[in-house]
Amino acid sequence: MKKTVILLLVVVVAAACAREPKFTLTGTIDGAGNETVILQKRIPGGYQVIDSATIENGTFKIEGVVDYPQMVNLGIRGKRGGLSFYIENSDITVHGHADSLYMGSVSGSATQAEYDSYKALLDVARQEWTGMRSLLPHWKKKLKPLMQSRPISRRNFWQIILYHSLHPRS
Repeated sequence: MKKTVILLLVVVVAAACAREPKFTLTGTIDGAGNETVILQKRIPGGYQVIDSATIENGTFKIEGVVDYPQMVNLGIRGKRGGLSFYIENSDITVHGHADSLYMGSVSGSATQAEYDSYKALLDVARQEWTGMRSLLPHWKKKLKPLMQSRPISRRNFWQIILYHSLHPRS
């Protein structure tokens, strides 16, 4: 009896260790007939197809293994554009429309979630920069006499603009 329990325990542990991590990519694409989705990665000089699946009733499923998280592109055969996202060995869900797949959404990839938060931070910084650039004509006009009286570097110019935008009473 002991030998049977130990053997069963060893088999269960070996089976658990032998299970290879994999990704499962499931998706819903509205407006698509029985078309083929292609999962591909960028290589020097073009793309390499990783896998493909047929869309049935607007859904598809692709399974596979990647060695590390990497950027891939999901497209529909014969159509331009596609959805770029980070794939990793996890359950990933994609939702989009056949005519605008590049605007689709991705969930289930931790790397993609980090990338999305990074892009959101860049958008905030871009908005702040745009706000500062809108002040440029005003400050150029205001600082023109100063710039004509003595040379001012571009770095000093931006430092002055930044200081005055943070301290408007000065």
